[in-house]
Amino acid sequence: ISGTLHKILNNKVLASLRGKIMDHAEALRRFGVDVDKLNSIGFEKCDLGDAPASLKNLEICRRLLGNHEKVLQIDGSLIYHGNTDIVVNAILFKLPITKITFRGHFSVLLRPLIGEKPIVAGAQIFFMDVPEIDYEFGVEGAGAALSSLVSIMKSALKETVAREVSNQFVMPNRKLIQQKVSDEVEQTIDWGEISHPMPEGVLRVRLARGRDLVASDLAIFGDATSDPYGKIMLGSQVLKTSTVSQTCDPDWPAGECYDLTVFSFRQLLKLEIFDHDMLSADDFLGKTQPMSIAQLFTAADTIDGRMYSIWLYLNVEGVEGGEGHAGKSRVELQLQFFTLTSTFPPTERELVANIESAVDEVMTERVGLLPTLASNPKTPGPITPIPPPPAPIQQGVCGVFTNRCSGEGNREPGEIRVSGRAELPVALLAIDLHGVRGLPIEELRGLKVRMTIVGGLGDVKQTVRDSKKCQITKPRVRFTQPIADSLQEVVCQLVLDEGYQPAEVARLTELDAATVEQILRAHFHFFGQWGQAIHEFLCSPVDASVHFVLLKDKEEIGNAELPLQRVLLEDAMTLRDILSVSVKPAAAKRIQAKLTEDKAVNVEMSLSAKCRYFRRRAYQVPN
Repeated sequence: ISGTLHKILNNKVLASLRGKIMDHAEALRRFGVDVDKLNSIGFEKCDLGDAPASLKNLEICRRLLGNHEKVLQIDGSLIYHGNTDIVVNAILFKLPITKITFRGHFSVLLRPLIGEKPIVAGAQIFFMDVPEIDYEFGVEGAGAALSSLVSIMKSALKETVAREVSNQFVMPNRKLIQQKVSDEVEQTIDWGEISHPMPEGVLRVRLARGRDLVASDLAIFGDATSDPYGKIMLGSQVLKTSTVSQTCDPDWPAGECYDLTVFSFRQLLKLEIFDHDMLSADDFLGKTQPMSIAQLFTAADTIDGRMYSIWLYLNVEGVEGGEGHAGKSRVELQLQFFTLTSTFPPTERELVANIESAVDEVMTERVGLLPTLASNPKTPGPITPIPPPPAPIQQGVCGVFTNRCSGEGNREPGEIRVSGRAELPVALLAIDLHGVRGLPIEELRGLKVRMTIVGGLGDVKQTVRDSKKCQITKPRVRFTQPIADSLQEVVCQLVLDEGYQPAEVARLTELDAATVEQILRAHFHFFGQWGQAIHEFLCSPVDASVHFVLLKDKEEIGNAELPLQRVLLEDAMTLRDILSVSVKPAAAKRIQAKLTEDKAVNVEMSLSAKCRYFRRRAYQVPN
């Protein structure tokens, strides 16, 4: 965790601080702050101290997963109190961080269990909910005129660290540790499924009303008031509602609801209320007591058997002006839970035949859609739109959260898209990016995938997500006389990095020339792995398609396409496939020059795609 915090502070926090300052540039200039000087903001010191963390309340239990797999789970609390020596040099002043406190409930899932040493083939480490991270600040050289800037910087630092820790450690994100096992066992393990399991269901939540909230904004004429909005948190998912202006008794828009993926009924739903401010950091107005999904539905009142409502009091301790509001400030949440199914809803089953007939023969030949279609093609016909099933909330604003797994790029993890739409999502799409093969090592370094979903999103034209950079795995070549992985790596490094000729490498390594050539040919199949899952909610899956673009340093290497009709027609709506990548001419020429033998450039992406429809039903408390 110390190493992760170091990377977050240096790589992410500085960019976030500069961005926040630019967002408030006009307001800061009114206070006489020279914003241009703040471009060179940086960390003068970054020492997290040497105090050890402590583990408490350790428990170990056996669990039976939904697929009847037996696993071991270790739960506990991780607590860290450290005196730090971190100094942010903001040019106009210095912002020291003198102490950091970290508290979080972690889980270690030991799976899969195998029948040979080392018994456990892997371990997943994650936090069920966002850990609490508290700071003690001191300010050097800041006058009263810079108080707004100090407030903005403190807020940005807290938000960025919390977001980045969530993106790496908080469910559904997790750190996977793999043990070395035999080749026979390795072939039976689906690491993608283990590291990126499907959620238990989807929670649709609406912040409906608030009453007797703390008034944070003073008014020249009339009573003090607030501009309240809410932050809804479940695991690493953070959703921000719209702001209701100038009221302490807000009613949020009737159609404003949010969908969140639920991976465990023990996950805690948290809600915080803030007052929106233009010239300074937003004021905290209170928070609800965190409650698990099971606790929420047990305590809530049912509206129609499927929709639930619950009033929650806000804890206003430490809120400025909160005296007298304890036991009065409260908010209403409306909840609905969906299980996920791989079968079409009753209203859509009759359209399956229409989907099949809509796939033209060219697409069938190009992607090998289904053998039955290829052998007995049907005349393409129009796709009949799938109407969304009726839902209690039909109009207004729908916020859709897109996961959240260490993603980078166009949409920040934890950021939501809020748009007026008449349709609500009816399905969840999960794309697991496994990796790419067919590229030399030089092309794999820094390689990303840009995934664009087009269609099926209601009135939203498309969503764009960038993956993280891929990791390069070492080649594994089987010879009659096995060659150690370390020696194979030396051969590749001598040729690729040092520029040695194969004959020289054979002499240096005491290998025969044929073996060196075989190792060099194998290096072309170095595998780039992303190990990343991306989720998106869809209003009409049959109309959607996914476009993949391989990017290296913003240059487009190639692209591939996946129509979601292919996924819908697979058994259990689950597709595991290797997509052929159409390589751009310039990139193909460069790749061809690096091949050790004369053969065509063949780049392929491996992935799995799953589509699950929402099933509306009365919530049942799990065992």
